[in-house]
Amino acid sequence: SLDTMAWAIGEGSKDLSPPSDDESALIEENDGPFKRDLDRYKYPNRYPDTDPLLHRTSGARFIEMLSDRLKETGRLSNGSSVFADIAIFPFIRQFRIADPAWFDQQDWPDLHRWLDQHMTSRAFIRCMMKYPVWKETGEETLFGAAEH
Repeated sequence: SLDTMAWAIGEGSKDLSPPSDDESALIEENDGPFKRDLDRYKYPNRYPDTDPLLHRTSGARFIEMLSDRLKETGRLSNGSSVFADIAIFPFIRQFRIADPAWFDQQDWPDLHRWLDQHMTSRAFIRCMMKYPVWKETGEETLFGAAEH
């Protein structure tokens, strides 16, 4: 979440710096219009009278724009910042999950490479690690204790 990322910056993260105005605008578009399309595409049963394919098409326009941005530096920002990349890639991952076969067939080579790099990163794998479902057993689960 953006709050977690802001906290990490406040804690002196060496990997994150505050987003530029350009990155902030991109994140706003992601969190607004694109997220609306993503929800209606991925969960059409939650939105009566919606056409998921119209929302897929609309969301794909945003993804095409991201793919174009990635051609120059492999990042969404023109500078060295990765803030926008980290903030946006989970949403693109969710968009892909709705129909992986369709998504993977799209002519977005830079975006596919970018998404794969984030999805296979050590940080993402660690944060997505599954823990046992909590049950009142008296056993303690220590988060972050297991390493992969």
